[in-house]
Amino acid sequence: MREKSSIAAFTVHLLSAASGVPRTLLDDPGVRRRLPVALPSDGGVVCVSDAGGEDGLEIARPDAAGPRRIGHGEFGRVTALAAAPDGGSCAVACDDGRLLVVDLESGKTTEIARSAHREVRGPAFSPDSRHLAWAELYRPSDGSTPAEGSHIRLARLSDGRITDVTAPRFNDTDPVFTRDGRFLAFLSNRTFDPVYDQHSFDLGFLPGVRPYLVALAAGTPSLFGPGQGPGQARPRGGDDDPAATTVDFEGLADRIVPVPVGPGLRTGLTAVAGGLAWIRHPLAGNLGEAAAEPDGTGTRLEHYDLTSRQCSTLAGDADRYAVSGDGLRLAVRVADRLLAGPAAPGGARTPVPVGRIRVTVDPVAERRQMFDEAWRLMRDGFWRADLAGTDWAGHRERYAALADRAGTQAELTDVLWELHGELGASHAYVRPPAPAPATPAPGLLGADLSPDGDGAWRIDRILPGESSAPAARSPLAEPGVDAR
Repeated sequence: MREKSSIAAFTVHLLSAASGVPRTLLDDPGVRRRLPVALPSDGGVVCVSDAGGEDGLEIARPDAAGPRRIGHGEFGRVTALAAAPDGGSCAVACDDGRLLVVDLESGKTTEIARSAHREVRGPAFSPDSRHLAWAELYRPSDGSTPAEGSHIRLARLSDGRITDVTAPRFNDTDPVFTRDGRFLAFLSNRTFDPVYDQHSFDLGFLPGVRPYLVALAAGTPSLFGPGQGPGQARPRGGDDDPAATTVDFEGLADRIVPVPVGPGLRTGLTAVAGGLAWIRHPLAGNLGEAAAEPDGTGTRLEHYDLTSRQCSTLAGDADRYAVSGDGLRLAVRVADRLLAGPAAPGGARTPVPVGRIRVTVDPVAERRQMFDEAWRLMRDGFWRADLAGTDWAGHRERYAALADRAGTQAELTDVLWELHGELGASHAYVRPPAPAPATPAPGLLGADLSPDGDGAWRIDRILPGESSAPAARSPLAEPGVDAR
């Protein structure tokens, strides 16, 4: 089983950041919706749903009587979804490696590409909706390394021509077109500048992810080439009409240039009006002792202005974010809050009142959906196509009766354990969701205590701390406490 994810039933809502009035689009019990994407043409939403028992698309519009369903049972497991800026089609990435474009009016499906090594990731349309870029996974054919990477590919949808923007050499991800359609941007871990280990005589590499730009037309000058200083070669803003994107396929790889920022850990590249945005992660060890901001995640939502060449922080402790269709605004999740504001430095970011959303939950229907999806995930992702010779369909019918009688999440978990046990595989697990703690976890004093005769507690020993590990220190040994 390749996919590791929590399983839950989701609903889809429209929530105005200005008025705070929620509007429910899709909320029928026992159906899970995923990957909702706004349709810029009419304010509708397209998402993945398992209505009817298999993945497909649902299109919901505020004034429609009900959702429109496309392709249920045709895609297998959908792993990524992107809507074209003109609202007429969407790109669907499937778990079996197919990349499809679906016409949202006719429902016609066109296969654009098929990966031989797992699913494609991060499909993105050009502003004129005529080109599609994505990251395709690969594994070196010469066996030189067991690690897999991904490279960027580009298709012209009018004739289906596909080219490799980057060769399968590095780990290239998150392709996006700039808002003016002249450049394709992506993240790449291709900075190899060795540093000496400070504790042993050895060399290693720091995280080397940078954003890169490739000029799509051969005659487009580089934004960072000779004679292109800050303020020149200004890209068009997000409120302009999208110009036709011209792609000269020959020599694309030779036109790749790095955005002039230092290497680091970056994810989630998107295009905003006049620039780019991404999540920057702190450089920290596996134990977390070197975290730059011990009181928070240390992640930052950063903005890069392609005109001024200035990099600014839009939000700290940013978890995830999404950009509006015109590239002028974004919503960012900070801790347990959702904030909305401009997609550029300056301006207020106001909380989105998600607490106003109300949903009626049917636990029985939700547990049946969880059972069905867990069964499908194993059917589609098990390492052997014949599922080790087991009658997987028969096991579904056998255990479904027990799942319907489950009265709690714990009982459903037991049923899923038994279902997956029929495969006889050592690496098949069921991880129930961890309940949120009602109160903070108790602290550890790092001391040996014993009850005294008068009802008090005596400190017998305070464990010694370690200055190289700040977390390995008793609070009783902090300066000024003077506990003995």
